[in-house]
Amino acid sequence: MARLQLSVLFLTYCSAMAIGDVTTDAVLSVKAEFDRSGRRAVPKKYGDRPDRQIAAEVASTIGGLKRAFTDGKPMLKQAVALLWAIGCARAGKPRLLSWPETVAELKPLLETYRRDGEGRKGRPDYPIAALFHAGLWDLPGHSGDVPRAHGDAELRAWFADHSLRGGLPEPVYTLARRSGPARIELIEAVAARFFDDFDEADLLRAVGLYDEDIAADATASGGPAEEVPDGDRAAAYSRLCTLAARRAAGTYGRRRTCVSHDPIRLATARRAVLLRSEGRCENPRCARPAPDLNDHGRPLLEVDHVVGLADGGRDDPEQMIALCPNCHRVKTHGRTRHELIVALARTAKERHAQWMTGGDG
Repeated sequence: MARLQLSVLFLTYCSAMAIGDVTTDAVLSVKAEFDRSGRRAVPKKYGDRPDRQIAAEVASTIGGLKRAFTDGKPMLKQAVALLWAIGCARAGKPRLLSWPETVAELKPLLETYRRDGEGRKGRPDYPIAALFHAGLWDLPGHSGDVPRAHGDAELRAWFADHSLRGGLPEPVYTLARRSGPARIELIEAVAARFFDDFDEADLLRAVGLYDEDIAADATASGGPAEEVPDGDRAAAYSRLCTLAARRAAGTYGRRRTCVSHDPIRLATARRAVLLRSEGRCENPRCARPAPDLNDHGRPLLEVDHVVGLADGGRDDPEQMIALCPNCHRVKTHGRTRHELIVALARTAKERHAQWMTGGDG
C-alpha cells in the first residue's frame, strides 16, 4: 500500500513538471516529502479537488485522529489547536506563524480549555506534532524527522531548536477561510471526535467560531467560495440539514448550556434555506428573484422562522423560509400575516421534503 501511495504521489507531483525536470533528485524529494508528511497527508497535500471533496477528506481525517484519554474522556489538546487554527483562517490571519507566536497564542487556550486530568502547562508541541503526523499541520522547511507526540524533553527541544513556522496545510486553510459550509463541517468533525460531554461554546467563542455569520462565505478579499454545482445542490442541502440537526440538544450524548440559541445551528440552517430558495422568495404568492446580492454574493433574502422560537419554532430548515424584504414585512406586520404563515409553513415543509429526496429545482 505504501508503494502504491508513493507512486500516486510521484505521478501527481510530476504531472505539473516538465519532463526534463523529472530527475533523480526530484524523485528523492518526493520520497522525502512522503516520509515526512505521512501517508494520510498525501491525498490532501497534492491534487486540485472541489471544496466539498476536500472538506469531506479533512473531516474524515479529523474523525480518525488518535486520542489520548483521561478518566475515559478524550483529551482536548488537538481539538483546541485545530479550532484555533480554523478561527485564524476565518479571520484572515497568516497561515504560518513562527513557533514563539504559536506558543503565545495557543498556550493560554490549552491552559483554559482542558479536561480534569490534562496537564495544566498548555504545551502546544504535543498537539502540533500529532496533527503534523496526521497530515493536518504544515511545518515547511524542517529537516529530519518530526518527533511523535509523546515523551517530554526531546519533543520540547525539537520545536525550540527548529523554531519553525507552521499552520494548517494550505488547502485546509483556504477551505476554512472561504467556505462557510466547509468550516461548519470541520467544526462538527472536531466536536464529534473530541467533545463527548464537553460544552464547547466558550472555546468556540474564544477562537472566533461562534456567531451567526459562521456559515457565511468569505467576502471577495478572502477569495470567492466555490459554487455548488446544480446536480449537487440536493446533497449539499441534505448535508447542511444534517449538520444543523447535530447541533441540537443532546448531540454527541450531552446537553449544551445554551441549546435555546446556538449560532452555529442557526447559521447552518439559514445557509440551507438560502440554498433551497435558489435565489427566489419562497412565498408561493411571490416567487420573485431576490432584489439584489449581499456582500458575500448571496441572494438578498431574509430567512425567517415560520413559527417564532418563542412560540416553539426550531432552527430547522423544515420550519424556516426565505423571503424577499417585502414578503417578510407582510409576514411580520401585514393584515394577512396569519393566513400567510399557514401557507408558508406548508411550503417550507413541502420544499424541505422535496430537497431531502433529491428533487431540487
